[in-house]
Amino acid sequence: MGLPLARISLALTALVYGALGGAFVVRPELLEVTGVVLPTGAAKTEIRSIYGGLELGLGVFFAIACARPAWFRAGLVAQIASFSGIALARVIGLGIDREPEPLTFVLLGAEIVGALFGLVALRRERSRS
Repeated sequence: MGLPLARISLALTALVYGALGGAFVVRPELLEVTGVVLPTGAAKTEIRSIYGGLELGLGVFFAIACARPAWFRAGLVAQIASFSGIALARVIGLGIDREPEPLTFVLLGAEIVGALFGLVALRRERSRS
């Protein structure tokens, strides 16, 4: 029997959040690919703390949840909630701002996939019990 889908889903989520968080701590200017300009050191510190620090913290949480089967369900719920929240806010932003870019849809697709993968893994985890 292979790895539980929950473990795979949580590991990938830990990797995504950890990698993005680490990247934004080191290079907050990466956000400029979305059109956000960081004109001051204070702006860069803000991106480092929220995009970097928060995502790093979430990456650690998902890594711990991946390693502890007792945490699978809580981790998957957090995965679903985090990706769904980001996707919902992105859709709201598209509706309000009406300035879509191709990258916006790529990111939205990835967020939806992350949420759905977590949902499928959670359902499988519940059926295993």
